[in-house]
Amino acid sequence: MTTTGCRLYAGEETLDAYHLVRFEGMLDASRYPEFHGAFLRVPQGVPVLVDLTLVDSVDSTFLSEMLLLKRRHDARLVTLIPPRGHVTRMFAITELGEKLHVYTDLTPAIAALGVVPAAEGAGEGVGAE
Repeated sequence: MTTTGCRLYAGEETLDAYHLVRFEGMLDASRYPEFHGAFLRVPQGVPVLVDLTLVDSVDSTFLSEMLLLKRRHDARLVTLIPPRGHVTRMFAITELGEKLHVYTDLTPAIAALGVVPAAEGAGEGVGAE
């Protein structure tokens, strides 16, 4: 995991059943090398959870990289976003919620990876299958 000042954070770790990529702060063209590199390091064949719950905003550069990650990756990709705010609005405006399997609650997001059975009554997906 790497940390650089002022709430700019990107971290990656491969857990027992899935690979976690977590970001913080603003994800725009100025951070392209950081998120592009993180997405290139995602291992093939392992489900991926991209955690954006601590992200303040995203731009089209980041969303394009998310779509490229989905195209390149051969296992399930799930995105976790905050329940409201700029990031949530961007996914709604761009209608990428279904394509990038977007959730606002961790339990159903992990269940959507196919690694843990979904808990009854868990939160709802945003544009999820």
